[in-house]
Amino acid sequence: MGFANPIETRFPSQGSPPGGGDFPKQNVSEPLLRELGNRVRKLRTKRHFSQERFAEVCGLHRTAMGLIERGKCNSRLDTLLIISRGLSVPISRLLSGIERFI
Repeated sequence: MGFANPIETRFPSQGSPPGGGDFPKQNVSEPLLRELGNRVRKLRTKRHFSQERFAEVCGLHRTAMGLIERGKCNSRLDTLLIISRGLSVPISRLLSGIERFI
């Protein structure tokens, strides 16, 4: 008697990915993170902040801000709140419609 596929056991309605095999290698959140980073960068440059100065205003490291703007890290909610405050925009402006990128 074989063991059931744990993915099929947890999500029987989804079954295997198209074409069988493993799930795609690309993380589904990558496009979302890139879009979020682009939004932060656009708003920051619109307000004439350098990346370094904006990171300082937010109390974040410049390297962390660079990673966020390039979509290379998954920011916590409190970090997004800090960034939205630094940009003087509601967090909803950063996140509005972001689910389209999943």
